[in-house]
Amino acid sequence: MAWSVVSGADQRAKAISRLAVKFLNGRIEADEQSEIEKALTLYLEDKSPKVRIALAKVLARHDNAPRHMIWALSQDIAEVSTIIYARSMVLGSRDLIDAIRRGKTATQKAIAARQVLDGNTIRALVQYAGGEAVHVLLKNRQVVLGPGLKHDIAMRLGDRPEIRATLLEDDMIDAATRQLLSERLSATLLDFSAQMGWADQDRLQKVANDARNKVTVEIAMQTPPEQMQAYVDHLAQSEQLSAALLIRACCMGHAALFECALSKLSGISLKRVQSIIDEGRVSAFNSLYGRTGMPKSAYPVFIAAIEAWQDPKEMPQLIGQIIDRAEAHEEVDGALLSMLAQMNCEANRVAAQNHEKQALLAA
Repeated sequence: MAWSVVSGADQRAKAISRLAVKFLNGRIEADEQSEIEKALTLYLEDKSPKVRIALAKVLARHDNAPRHMIWALSQDIAEVSTIIYARSMVLGSRDLIDAIRRGKTATQKAIAARQVLDGNTIRALVQYAGGEAVHVLLKNRQVVLGPGLKHDIAMRLGDRPEIRATLLEDDMIDAATRQLLSERLSATLLDFSAQMGWADQDRLQKVANDARNKVTVEIAMQTPPEQMQAYVDHLAQSEQLSAALLIRACCMGHAALFECALSKLSGISLKRVQSIIDEGRVSAFNSLYGRTGMPKSAYPVFIAAIEAWQDPKEMPQLIGQIIDRAEAHEEVDGALLSMLAQMNCEANRVAAQNHEKQALLAA
């Protein structure tokens, strides 16, 4: 200790590190351990961060480190405290959760990067931590997050590009989570386009709604049947079960999404809804549709789709037939016919592109 008064910071850091290692590894005589612990305690207040960092690096690696030292270092400046929060097993779940709630970004990131995290600490990170820390948690390969926690992250932080990108790269997220993230992306692009003045607000909103509905149906087409109910529940809770969405589902031939949505909106069992649609019972469908709360102007389009489904066709032909049948009804909204025409154009364009690829391959 007398030597440390006249020694430099680098020398003190090296010496204190070696002394702490011997102390924690039990290589100090029993009658000297108490004195050594007191000496180490004094160095918790060393004027140089280099010394405190060196001490923290040693103490953080040992489960038998004195708790008062760990606590003192955890309250130090970020360069010191993050070492403790990232490694020390002396800190319990309640210590970590309290630190997360206090909201220091560096501390939260250090905790999120730990090799071992219990469920309570993970939930606290998901619920309270900032975006940078949650992103570190998502990148932590030692942590396995369940679908529910990933959805919670998407709900709270899905507007952040790095969070959204990381979640979308995950093949294990639920369909509802993927759809939520695509909706957030659509909203972000819409706001940016409006700020840039690229088009009038109504036009931009229409484009965004069409894109969102298209992606929503495409996600549904990749969703296993056993998860479809949960996906539809998410769409209902977020008020996305619109007539426009279900018309797109019909035109893309996705009966499962359509039937499950009708069951949700009407309160009628899925089995009965499937029976009505599969058998093409118009009068029964009329009664069913009346309980969904959807506009009457869209009813003829759904009837046309159900009739067209009785004779399976490729998508462009299916949409064309739905348009022909729907146009025969005067009560069909012009906006819906315009949407159908746009979808028909999209489908024919995709079919032409696919044909071109096949032709090139054949050539």
